[in-house]
Amino acid sequence: MSASFDPDAIVRLRKFGGDVLLHQMIDAMLAGAPGRIETLRVAVAAGDAGAARAALHSLKSTAGQMGAMAMAELCERGERLAGEGDLAAAAALLPALDAEFAAVHQRLLRIRQGGA
Repeated sequence: MSASFDPDAIVRLRKFGGDVLLHQMIDAMLAGAPGRIETLRVAVAAGDAGAARAALHSLKSTAGQMGAMAMAELCERGERLAGEGDLAAAAALLPALDAEFAAVHQRLLRIRQGGA
């Protein structure tokens, strides 16, 4: 799955707080998302739908703020499934979430380094 981005999200962040805020937001996402994905894995393995839902909600919010719409949509779907107690279906989204985050990571690094 390729990263689907809303470039206007980056423009809005730059407009609101300049490159300083944008870089802080990128750094926070790149530092925090892997831990939330791992929390999701642990929650699924433990059968903890509430923790899985919380991890997905947090990832969804961060991804949405950064304009990573495909990632946010995956998280939204997983959050709904976890909320319904369907951890097997939520877990099935993990490979796509991993692939999407890898693409998001690369895109945000390029933006952080001054690219598009």
